[in-house]
Amino acid sequence: MDTYSLDQLNKMPVNSFLDALGHIFELSPWVVAIAAQCRSFASEKALFAARENALYGADVGVQLKPIRAHPDLAAKLDQLPKLTEFSQQEQEQEQEQEQERAGFVGLTLALLERMRAALSAFTERFRHPFILSVTEHSAVDMSPILEVRVLASGNAGTTPARLRKDPLPVASEMVIAVNQLCCSDGRIGATVGYFEVSPNASNMVPRRVRFTIGSDHSSSSPDLKADLSFFDAWGGIAGTQHGYPLVLDEFDLSSIAHTEHLQALCSAKPAEVIRLPAKDSIEIGKDADFCLMQRMSESQQIQASKLSTRHSRSAYVGAWCGLKMVGTWLRGECVVADGRLVSAPTGRYI
Repeated sequence: MDTYSLDQLNKMPVNSFLDALGHIFELSPWVVAIAAQCRSFASEKALFAARENALYGADVGVQLKPIRAHPDLAAKLDQLPKLTEFSQQEQEQEQEQEQERAGFVGLTLALLERMRAALSAFTERFRHPFILSVTEHSAVDMSPILEVRVLASGNAGTTPARLRKDPLPVASEMVIAVNQLCCSDGRIGATVGYFEVSPNASNMVPRRVRFTIGSDHSSSSPDLKADLSFFDAWGGIAGTQHGYPLVLDEFDLSSIAHTEHLQALCSAKPAEVIRLPAKDSIEIGKDADFCLMQRMSESQQIQASKLSTRHSRSAYVGAWCGLKMVGTWLRGECVVADGRLVSAPTGRYI
């Protein structure tokens, strides 16, 4: 590569100036062309500032062109976009040594696929390839850095609070509301037992928050829970009798999208969590578990005297429901008809 003094760069024709420095920005000699109009430069720092001002003074779409022209870390050399001769030579000379140092050669197929998926998501979201020096980061270090950048909603230092799409404060308010509800109403017990923030990284605005609310619908009273053993206090789960009808009553069951969502919420997901694949759907070879509901002409209020649980307590007492359970079938056998058990229990502890 030829070298030039600052005096030579100041005096040479524009075309020669572009030939000498046009490779500095990937496929973007326009940056150097604009900087050439600012000659003569008193120092190398002034030359650098002129190039920088040319880049930052352009429209955002134009600024992204050099970044988009940069090779993607996950792609093979023959899959890279056409680069300048300077970059091609640099890649040919250093790629093998850099990848050896970064540890790409020893990566498992699973990790490679994971990185490719993350890189694809990064490019789709930001519209330019992920850029990170492989001479300063190993492949193992690179993967979590990439995933954090993909998942983050923004950088806390550069994104004003009013412009952030941060789900964490909202989720926190929901957790506090659950706690306040349980403290104010002795009939309700609930716990937030799982809380996941993604990405869980400092100085990054979260993009997603997941948490669970475990609702204690045990029909035993607080005094039974305090004084007796678990087996004495346990009286069933109130949601077994009324939870499902109440949920269905809130949905428009004429909507296919709603029924598919309910099937996933009430059947497929629970079966997946407790690993009972025969319970997730009605298909040949799976358990014939289903129930029939009937829409009543008028909604009825749930009364303690009509509860089927061991103790006549439920958080649903006083609620109104427009559906009633006509029958329930377990493995093809009717076990509940018109609200009454018609079969002996056959379940087992899991």
